[in-house]
Amino acid sequence: MRASLAITIVIYAFGLALWSAAQAVLRGSDPANGRGRASEIGRAAMWVLQAGLVIQAVLEGVSLAAGRRPADMATHLSYLAASVILLPLFMAVRRDRQTSTGFLESIACAAAAVVALRLQATSGVPHA
Repeated sequence: MRASLAITIVIYAFGLALWSAAQAVLRGSDPANGRGRASEIGRAAMWVLQAGLVIQAVLEGVSLAAGRRPADMATHLSYLAASVILLPLFMAVRRDRQTSTGFLESIACAAAAVVALRLQATSGVPHA
């Protein structure tokens, strides 16, 4: 199940990254364009992605508490922490910016996808 969740998160995050990049291109460089309905949808979609990453982190935490140990614990815990911290950190930076952040959203979503994939890869659980 964790592998399915990780794949779902990766596909969703890359899809959201592509959508954010497309919105950034369509909006242009006008900061006023970043305050519309598409921006609200993007923000909500980012929170859905964050919820998926938190669920994945909770499942990994339960698995670690149950006694499963990955080969490289430090790397695995680093990816686990990054998966939970990455998007809220981006949202905090986004609030402080006055310009359109569509490309930054794309980068944050792609980074979240990579972190979710690496978290699954370092878990030591067969991919099935």
